[in-house]
Amino acid sequence: MIRFMRPFPSATGRERPRSRVPKASDVIAARLRAQILGDRLEVGTELPSEAELIEGEGFSRSTVREALRLLEADGLIVTKRGPGGGIRVSRPDINQISRSMAILFTSQAITHREFLQFRRTIEPAIAALAAEQATDEQRQWLVSIAQSEDDAYTGVGASVQFHEAVAVCSNNRVIAAVLSAVESALEAPVGPAALTSSIVHGTTKSHVRIAKLISAGKAEEASAAMVRHLDAFVKAVEQQGRLDVPAVSRFYWQERV
Repeated sequence: MIRFMRPFPSATGRERPRSRVPKASDVIAARLRAQILGDRLEVGTELPSEAELIEGEGFSRSTVREALRLLEADGLIVTKRGPGGGIRVSRPDINQISRSMAILFTSQAITHREFLQFRRTIEPAIAALAAEQATDEQRQWLVSIAQSEDDAYTGVGASVQFHEAVAVCSNNRVIAAVLSAVESALEAPVGPAALTSSIVHGTTKSHVRIAKLISAGKAEEASAAMVRHLDAFVKAVEQQGRLDVPAVSRFYWQERV
């Protein structure tokens, strides 16, 4: 007899929701997704038209259109109507993933403490890996990014750019993609008021130090410098009383309506 596992509880003690029965649009989207990814179709490859999909799948126009909207949300297709239009293969953009993560962070009220614990766990190791695996060109590029930051900058964009660059220098595409998505998810919601001039100044100095250690191939020293940098940032956020507040406030979305 087949037994099904009960959904495991989250940290809050609530069970995860059970999976729902897929709709017809989900089925069509899954087939097209399998074709695009399974056959490794190139960007720009033309897919069957909406009319051809309706005839081939045997579903209504509204069902097919909903399936196409799902694939567009995934970033796997672009649809253009009119002469020269059609359905063509695309590739997901990191901004789509970041937006989804920002929505997830908001809905679960993920705090700055949780986000910084995540960074404190993985970024020192990423800095060490970058010191070991970065190319000569990447080492110079990373130092130039760190040195281009200045004390007049009051937002979080420069900091995000530097940490994403360290991940790129690891030459591990999983690390680069995940860190970019997570960092970018918080860039716009945090806003310019989050960093004081003293935090910015200390951040710039730390970035330059980390970049130079990575450039010199000093893995252990780069990792330790990243630990000190992140610990200092945690302390600054704690002093501001923001450590246990949501990293992405629900008010961020209300302001964008």
